[in-house]
Amino acid sequence: KPPQEMVKPEGVAKVKPVPLYDHGDLAVIYKPTGWICGSDPLDPKLGDLPLREREKLVYELTKKESPPIQAWILLQFGCEKSSSVIRDPSRDNGLCHRLDIG
Repeated sequence: KPPQEMVKPEGVAKVKPVPLYDHGDLAVIYKPTGWICGSDPLDPKLGDLPLREREKLVYELTKKESPPIQAWILLQFGCEKSSSVIRDPSRDNGLCHRLDIG
């Protein structure tokens, strides 16, 4: 049985990504079906928003047809000022590799 975070809640279009491993400056993220690994450049200031506003934007992402995983990464981890790679669109907002299962 998958962890509760990986189950789509009632009324939500998509499951949110889930950090499977988070240690220091490295995280492994579960990318649910429907999220894409490409996006237009994102404003690094999104990471500066208060937690409540970032959570609202994450919720809005779950309603999109193909939300970019980079936006979720920036909203989830970009608030940490030491996360310069996550805040840098030229570095794909910290996305460095993807593994497909199946």
